[in-house]
Amino acid sequence: MSSSTDTPHPLSVITIIVYVALILPTFYIWRRHGRPGFLAYNFVYAFCAIRIAGSAVSIAAERNASLETAAAIVKSIAISPLLLATLGVLHEARRARIADLHEKREWRGVWCLHGVVTTGMVLVIVGIVKAVEGDISTAEAALVKAGMGFLVAAYVVLLLWTIVSLRQPFLARNETLMDGTIVSSFFWSLHIA
Repeated sequence: MSSSTDTPHPLSVITIIVYVALILPTFYIWRRHGRPGFLAYNFVYAFCAIRIAGSAVSIAAERNASLETAAAIVKSIAISPLLLATLGVLHEARRARIADLHEKREWRGVWCLHGVVTTGMVLVIVGIVKAVEGDISTAEAALVKAGMGFLVAAYVVLLLWTIVSLRQPFLARNETLMDGTIVSSFFWSLHIA
């Protein structure tokens, strides 16, 4: 008869099941969108993979305490691919919808925001590693706060970019325009919810 410590935490198991089920349609969408959707759906796919890995490491950490640091790190980086996926989908919607989109400026903005999210993620990871090792000080706490500040700033920029996208002159009405408008409106509704 097995004890309760032998069974993994139910939330971790459910998370693995849900994201394994989502990874196949995500891969299909990623492949269907091809090159224009690479930036967006590559990170959706990465988000699903990170959630699966994080839950698997959490289950393993229940039996092996030395894996707690790895579990905390993997769980802490899950928000960054989600922000980057949102950025990618918004970029794809802007390219489909906006008539006078300046490509070079658009890509500079995308890469700049990628840098902000990546910097935030690195700061959070460094702070969490120090905290899990029991070495937390004011400096490490400040790193985590700064990293979270970067991620919140990226979220706010995405919100503003979505608003700007919906207000810019758009292409002649066609199916692609409508798809881009629907996606932009969807992101707007996510931001205000």
